[in-house]
Amino acid sequence: MPAFLYEFLTSDGFYYFLFVWVLICIASAAKRNILLEKLKNLTSKPVIFDEDKSEPVDFYPRTAFERIAKAIVDFLEKPFISIIDGLGKWINGLKSLVTDSEKKWLPFGYSLFFLLLVFFIFADAIAIANTLVFYGLLDVADLWEPLTRYEFATAGGSLFAILVAGLITSEIYSTKSQFTEWDKIEGTWKDIAKAFTRILIISGFVVVFFLGMQRLISLGYFTNFGSTVRSGVDFVVTILIPLNTVLATALILIEGYKGLALVIILFLAIVLATVHILDYLSPLIRYVLPFTIDVVYRLILMAAFIIGFFIITPIDLVISTVTAPFRPK
Repeated sequence: MPAFLYEFLTSDGFYYFLFVWVLICIASAAKRNILLEKLKNLTSKPVIFDEDKSEPVDFYPRTAFERIAKAIVDFLEKPFISIIDGLGKWINGLKSLVTDSEKKWLPFGYSLFFLLLVFFIFADAIAIANTLVFYGLLDVADLWEPLTRYEFATAGGSLFAILVAGLITSEIYSTKSQFTEWDKIEGTWKDIAKAFTRILIISGFVVVFFLGMQRLISLGYFTNFGSTVRSGVDFVVTILIPLNTVLATALILIEGYKGLALVIILFLAIVLATVHILDYLSPLIRYVLPFTIDVVYRLILMAAFIIGFFIITPIDLVISTVTAPFRPK
């Protein structure tokens, strides 16, 4: 803001100038009457849904607003029926994949395996990232900080791997599994899964054993076997932990994906509930929204008329006074 303008706006003279300016506006009867007539016509207009036979008002597109109101009312009459129907069919289709009337714990099992799948995929990513760092193909400084937490990969390749293998073994050998559909699966994949569970249990305990021995040696026990244990630990960290996490991921992959279907169902259920609420409110919205748009526009237009009156009236007076001697009589 220019300095002279700032000084003027903050001076005492500005208030006298403003008083005179407003006084001129109020004293201008012709301009004032035109403003009041515009405000009267604008406020006396019927609501947007009723026919308007009164005089038009400048800058108030009544016909356009009536068309917009009709379009909104027509659109919101039954706007969400097809969406509700589509979401319902989608949810029912997904529910058939993850529910069984004879297995009430099936959704819980799929949810558990989904969480475990996410954990093992994360553990696999940690193992891969650290392997790349070990071989110099990636700088540890470039790693996302959670991928440096190798303890998660270790937990996945030991304790969690054993737990998964034990749970899957129980489901495979049960005559009626409760958390999975393994009792309905036959063939090569089931035989492979049985072999994976045995390998996973054994290798998981091997990981736990060598990590425990390494801990004892670090505390001062079995110092004579330090080099042998360290070699075993290197093998465990380099080979067994990544192998265990991969095997565990493969064992629960299908169940984990079905758990993802449950997450999608939950999300769709939230969307469906929201759409139901909107559908319930649509009879209200279809009339309130056009009315609100019309009223807000009228208020804005009235404010514009008033502001324009106070700005332009003194300027018109000055111009008419200056040009009066030059106008033909």
